[in-house]
This record gives sequence, C-alpha cells and structure tokens, in this order.
Amino acid sequence: MTGDRNIIEINAGSLTEDLISYVTGELEDDVLDEVEVGRELDRPDHYASEPITIAAILIGTTAAIVQIGRLLERWTEMSRQKSQVNLVIKAYTVSPEAGKAVENVVAKHAEVVTS
Repeated sequence: MTGDRNIIEINAGSLTEDLISYVTGELEDDVLDEVEVGRELDRPDHYASEPITIAAILIGTTAAIVQIGRLLERWTEMSRQKSQVNLVIKAYTVSPEAGKAVENVVAKHAEVVTS
C-alpha cells in the first residue's frame, strides 16, 4: 500500500461480518486493493462451526476510507429502513389500525435519505 494510511475500527455486533462483506463487495477493485482488512474473531461455546467476526479494522488511503465511510452510512440507513419495514409488518399483524398508525410514523421519519 502506498501513500497515507488511515484506520476505521468497526464493531456492529453480530452484524459485523455482514457489514464488512457489504463494504468490500461495494468497493471498486482498485480501491479494494488499497485496503487492508483485519478481523477480531470469537468462537462462542454454543456455536460449533465458524467463528464470528466481532470487530474489524480497515486500513487504507484517505480516499478509500472516505468511500468506506459513505458505504457505512448507506449500510446503516438500509438497516434502519429494514427495521422500520419489519416494525410496520408486525403492527399490521396486530390490526389494520395499528399498522396504519405505525406506517404513518415511519413515513414521517423517512424523509431523511443518504446517498
């Protein structure tokens, strides 16, 4: 790796590996070549198979880290939207009135969009 080096530490709990996979999958190959990814793994006693990524460190150039920051923001927004959709679906299972009420609240707060 050439040039400046910057570090982002990521901890998204049980979703850390999903987040890292999303970020690395979205980066262009030439940018990904400039990024080092380190993972902190844990193998809880109740899991018999693969260890779980509990944290990650990404090291890269300033340009790469800026792109990663944007991807982290996008992933966070998508996760929030997914949670809200699930909340609306659950509310509709209670009653149409509850579903509509929650849908209205979610719609009111969905006006903020990141690109």
